[in-house]
Amino acid sequence: GLQVMPGHSSQFAICIAEKGTGHRSIVYRHGSWPLLEPADLDRDLVLSGKVLLLDFHHPRASVQAARWAREVGIPTVLDIERLGPETEELVSLVDYPIVPEHFACKYGGSDVLRQAAQQVLALEPRAFVVTQGASGCTAFVRDEMIHQPAFKIEPVIDTTGAGDVFHGAFAYGLALGYDLTQNLRFASAVAGLKCRNLGGRAGIPTIEDVQELLGGD
Repeated sequence: GLQVMPGHSSQFAICIAEKGTGHRSIVYRHGSWPLLEPADLDRDLVLSGKVLLLDFHHPRASVQAARWAREVGIPTVLDIERLGPETEELVSLVDYPIVPEHFACKYGGSDVLRQAAQQVLALEPRAFVVTQGASGCTAFVRDEMIHQPAFKIEPVIDTTGAGDVFHGAFAYGLALGYDLTQNLRFASAVAGLKCRNLGGRAGIPTIEDVQELLGGD
């Protein structure tokens, strides 16, 4: 499904991790690729999995993919960190929007997270999940709020990609049939363990590593 566009470059980033804390800075260059449009998508490929994970890099294409998934009942997870013309439509189409706290507050128009969450909950997702870095994550389901503390992982070498890993693990947990509380714990464990090594992918743990941290769950 990878599309090659002759004469264009992909986005590129260099991540610099701070020794001792694992915090990172990112030097980023946008690519010259044009945005994917709905007509560029292969519907069968988009709907070939048990769960569909979407982001906001190609917003119009993501909206179309989310519509298709909703039509056939495939659960959707959204990774989004910025506002745009398609933001509300895309959020309204997905089952599990997972966003960083700063985005939740900006989108919801309140510095009080619980109040900000009401803006998304009005769109009736299955759950709205807010990631909070070292503070863990919080999920909102109608009138219920579920907080999952971050796991204490030592040593923390590099936090690069921890958010992306959380999204991927959450989608995997959905495919395995985990309930929300179980999945928050699972995704938090995977994301925390990832921080033990340099690189966004190199530190991703095995399922055995995760089960050991979770006590065999």
